[in-house]
Amino acid sequence: HLCVIALVLFPGPCSAPAPLRAQTADVKREDVLLTRLAFGSCNKALSPQRVWGAVRAKAPQMWLWAGDAVYLGGDQPGNLEEAFEAQGQQVGYQQLLSDNIIVDGVYDDHDYGGNDAGKHFASRAQSQQLFLDFIGVPGDSPRRKRKGIYSSYLFGEGKRGAAPSQRVIMLDTRFHRDNHVIPSLAAIKLPLMSLVAATVRWLTMSLGFGSEHVGDILGEEQWQWLERQLRNSSASVHIIVSSIQVLTSNPLVESWAHFPAAKRRLLNLLLSSRPANLVLLSGDVHFAELSGNPPLELTSSGLTHTCGTTFWGRYCGSLVRAFNRHRRHFASYGVGSSRNDGVRASESSREEGASSEGW
Repeated sequence: HLCVIALVLFPGPCSAPAPLRAQTADVKREDVLLTRLAFGSCNKALSPQRVWGAVRAKAPQMWLWAGDAVYLGGDQPGNLEEAFEAQGQQVGYQQLLSDNIIVDGVYDDHDYGGNDAGKHFASRAQSQQLFLDFIGVPGDSPRRKRKGIYSSYLFGEGKRGAAPSQRVIMLDTRFHRDNHVIPSLAAIKLPLMSLVAATVRWLTMSLGFGSEHVGDILGEEQWQWLERQLRNSSASVHIIVSSIQVLTSNPLVESWAHFPAAKRRLLNLLLSSRPANLVLLSGDVHFAELSGNPPLELTSSGLTHTCGTTFWGRYCGSLVRAFNRHRRHFASYGVGSSRNDGVRASESSREEGASSEGW
């Protein structure tokens, strides 16, 4: 229920500098050369959480929430404030925080406060502040005044002369997100409405209805910020966190694919800015995947539950394998529907004469 990335970086002479520099990150940690981070999603605050010992054993320098850090209703707390407080009282999570690890990330719909919710969610501003409280963002941070929780880090720049740096970019895919072409019914508090919403998403994509949907995900202010983060960035590694999947072809789940205009804009931006050694991180779907070729997208499975542990879990594997165009080596590789953990390594080199522009 965890994905861990190991980034092994080999500094070398840099290629010719770009005439312009990317916008500085919100948080600069010149003292840290980021070589190992962990991320996860889909976590119930009142459920057993045996994962934290495994996370700590990997000794990550940074933990990123990829969405759904808490859930509401049923056997879980009734509001976000109580849910975040309950998660903060989990002993294993407290031990992780005591390791002096950097903790950050993004919300998805459940820790935003409404299933499949977007910009029309009435309490979105309050949800933003509660999530920022949860991850310990200072009260005077510029992030508190933004419309959305998007943010960025730059690690290692200037640490050892021409040493490589690592840029981590976290997107808010909820605060400005328009409705689906057929608005989701998942927010209706009736049994099985999440499955109804998934069925509607499948039908709209299967029938081609919504292929010209112009709904947005990021909002213009965040788009402009993202472009400034990527243009002429000299970082050796770029990590972009999106709570919902970017590259998936699975029509059942929430993803960028249901907002085709926004997805085209994102991919065109990545193609034109060509951030070096790009990795996408995502959550939400309750199973783990390795997608893309390139860029690569790593999706975390659930921390406390997965699609394999639901009442319809017997069908999970078949449904996941049925939609595999996006997956590396298709159905034979790159997916897991049970709780799991692993290590991914990415090597980058700025050797003289070598291209630093490819993914």
